[in-house]
Amino acid sequence: MSEYINRYVESLVNQYLSFMRIVNIRGPRQSGKTTLIRHLSDDSFVYRNLDDPSTLAAAKADPVYFVRHDAKVMCIDEIQKAPELIAALKPEVDSRREKGRYIITGSSDVFSQASVKESLAGRIATVNLSTLSLGEIVKSEPTFLGQCARSTFSDVVPDCSKDMIIEYALRGGYPEVLELGEIERKLWLQSYVSTLLEHDLAQIADIRRHDIMGNVLEILAMYSSKSLNHYEIAAKVGVSRPTLQSYCSYLKQLFLFDEAPSWTTTDYKRVGKLSTWFAADSGLMAAVLHLDRLRVLSDPDALGKLVETFVFHELSALLSVQHEYSMYRYRDNQKRQIDFLLEKTDQLVGLEVKASETVGSDDFTHLRWFAANLAKKPFVGIVLYAGSRVLSFGDGLWALPISLLWQGEVTGSA
Repeated sequence: MSEYINRYVESLVNQYLSFMRIVNIRGPRQSGKTTLIRHLSDDSFVYRNLDDPSTLAAAKADPVYFVRHDAKVMCIDEIQKAPELIAALKPEVDSRREKGRYIITGSSDVFSQASVKESLAGRIATVNLSTLSLGEIVKSEPTFLGQCARSTFSDVVPDCSKDMIIEYALRGGYPEVLELGEIERKLWLQSYVSTLLEHDLAQIADIRRHDIMGNVLEILAMYSSKSLNHYEIAAKVGVSRPTLQSYCSYLKQLFLFDEAPSWTTTDYKRVGKLSTWFAADSGLMAAVLHLDRLRVLSDPDALGKLVETFVFHELSALLSVQHEYSMYRYRDNQKRQIDFLLEKTDQLVGLEVKASETVGSDDFTHLRWFAANLAKKPFVGIVLYAGSRVLSFGDGLWALPISLLWQGEVTGSA
């Protein structure tokens, strides 16, 4: 896109530059990392892109000399291509201890590579950059978590409908696809996946059966918003369970998938322990699974998966710029489930996601049970739905439009 879109993490990056020696910006390819650092930089910055073959060769040939600089900040883009630079950075930032000397970016997690032994602990801060959230696209401030903390929600909400949420979720947040039509978007995303599996994956793993990895990726996309059954998936693709776990790890290192851990802060013995797997971008998941509007409208499972994955992405973007809330999933063997639990020191927020324009008292059943039996701190229960009204159901329970994740000023309270 020609117009720069402000990212929620910009202020966090600048804050870290003021007191840390290295800032690591990591996220999937084409999520906007290079655009972000170009936007933050000025004439006092020096920029090195390891996608350039000559620059990469220089970095590998003499990493110690490569990281030496007299500029205010050196930006090293796609550092996972030269993991030997990590070891070179340690003595450099220890000998010259000025703050904010380096920004590094990676389209895979360089610290997960076996050749990297140094963590740079105490010297580096990491910022996660997802694909664009809808809040960033529409240029709204990230106020939702603040409203949750106050249990006070906007009573003036922009339009929200089932069709609108489906459209946003199918599009996803990759900057390059925002202005493409449906067919071109699918082709771009499918080509993107193929390129990652054929080229980027080779930087972190020696995998020769790309056909199997493609099958694993598609199955994992099908499991988005569910817990993984490694034995079942391994049998489907014809690999051992340890091999499957390695494949899952590689795809996570490329930031194509993420996990929400299970909430287990309880002595309730029937609580589930498995984390929940999510595709990191709902549009990419839709392209991999060949989802379109007609299919999701006729398939409740596909609709639920799509909208939950979309909400996970929006929440992840909001959580990336604050350090109070942590995100979990609740599930037990009595089939009680809460899609997302946000927890901070003095509060729990339960979020159920409903891809419907209507909401009723029964939709709060699991939230009420959790509040009465497991919540040991103030609890707010929320059903996010595709309607356009903010509704109080009493006792700290709210039905909120999904659009409140990216819109709304605080004007009303319980």
